[in-house]
Amino acid sequence: MLTDAQNLSPEEATKQILGYCTEPHGRMAILEHLHVPLTSDSYDKYIKKLVDDKLIASDLLVVRSAKKQIFVTTRKGLTFLGNISA
Repeated sequence: MLTDAQNLSPEEATKQILGYCTEPHGRMAILEHLHVPLTSDSYDKYIKKLVDDKLIASDLLVVRSAKKQIFVTTRKGLTFLGNISA
């Protein structure tokens, strides 16, 4: 878990989220894990991009802005995580 959001690079955030979401988690839990503000801007910056890139998937694809969405790392995300962790 990271302790300083100021030092969080996009690559490190991606790695942290993909590793954390190997088990399903909600958006607030993911943002808390990263120690970033619990705002829609943080959601857009850290989570939405990974959903758009299909590295994590949501259980609520129709209502993408729902606050109770659960996210999990996809196969593509696991492959990507393996490549950046090696």
